Amino acid sequence: MLKKIFLKKYDFIFQFLFKTLILLIILFLLLSFVFKVHRATGNTMSPYIRDGDLCIFYRMDKIYLNDIIIYKDKDGKECMGRVIASRGQTVAFSKHGGYFVDGNQTVEENPYKTYASKKKNVKYPLKLKNDEYFVLNDFRKITTDSREKGAISKSQIKGKLLFLMRRRGF
Repeated sequence: MLKKIFLKKYDFIFQFLFKTLILLIILFLLLSFVFKVHRATGNTMSPYIRDGDLCIFYRMDKIYLNDIIIYKDKDGKECMGRVIASRGQTVAFSKHGGYFVDGNQTVEENPYKTYASKKKNVKYPLKLKNDEYFVLNDFRKITTDSREKGAISKSQIKGKLLFLMRRRGF
């Protein structure tokens, strides 16, 4: 009798804890398999994404040209970049700035000139394989992207940008 009164009296607490546990499990599964939350560090994607912005990436979508993606480079570091070429396309760079995809010079809103990396790690023209992508930073003076590290494979991509929240107080 005392046990029933105790259970009935604190039943709302057990229900609250059970619902909270279910919510936390669902949230964990969503953040583990569907979405990825990433705080931008550095200005490699400036002016579009700035240092400190909170980015939400979606893991379950196809990657298209001009998408901003998050990927793990060959060193295991998480990087962001914009896809400028994909499967089967050929990428080359001009000595005077600018790049060509399949022999066509691209026109972008990006105000920065694009040059190949001075380290010469990648040979141009570069023909991408079926599961490869060529990724550039928006701030093109920083060449820690595919110009320096080569094309990235589909397995390295961890998600594509769904939306971002700009931090305040620049």
